Amino acid sequence: DTLLCEPCAGLISKQARFKCPFCDTTTDGGRPCVVHSDSALTRVLSASSYRDPILRKALHAFKYDAAVTLGARLGNILAQSALRFRTLLPETAIVVPMPLSPLKNRLRPFNQSLAFAHEVGAALDFPVNRALARRFTFWDILVPSHAHLEHTDHARWFSLERTFTSAPDAALQNADIILIDDVLTSGANLEMADRALKTAGARKVTGLVLARA
Repeated sequence: DTLLCEPCAGLISKQARFKCPFCDTTTDGGRPCVVHSDSALTRVLSASSYRDPILRKALHAFKYDAAVTLGARLGNILAQSALRFRTLLPETAIVVPMPLSPLKNRLRPFNQSLAFAHEVGAALDFPVNRALARRFTFWDILVPSHAHLEHTDHARWFSLERTFTSAPDAALQNADIILIDDVLTSGANLEMADRALKTAGARKVTGLVLARA
């Protein structure tokens, strides 16, 4: 892909330190720290940092400039990280992408997390299941989609409460889940999605994201 050539993709930094999904504390394999031990998430692993200029520009072009051909290249970066983290992932699992809000789904012709999920699923030989849905909230109108990294933690948790839904699915019963998202900010998205998946019958949820803010 000329928008992100292979040599430039190879320069993207790899996440070298495992951290709590909700703060900067170093933890064992990306598990929640003691302060956030009430989280239902098993762990969250990230391929790189949102501070990486190459990755940040490529992800922005993919999401907001409709450079859809970048999806496979960025998804491959996440898939390669999944293979690198293989011993920290479940032996068998279902790959579930983070859903778009109804408004974003109408404005954007694709779901970036779904594109990444297909690459991860193929690399690990795990099925992909679009088990999650996202309700419409007034927050989707009040806050521009590209400004999500500027939200306060409190605002994000408030806006996401009861946002995600997952219908009962026999495939999810007692299943381990690898939940795919593009950027980890406060951890609120993954935590709320985890709760919805557990309500639908999932056993454990591991987050896997392309970049950590």
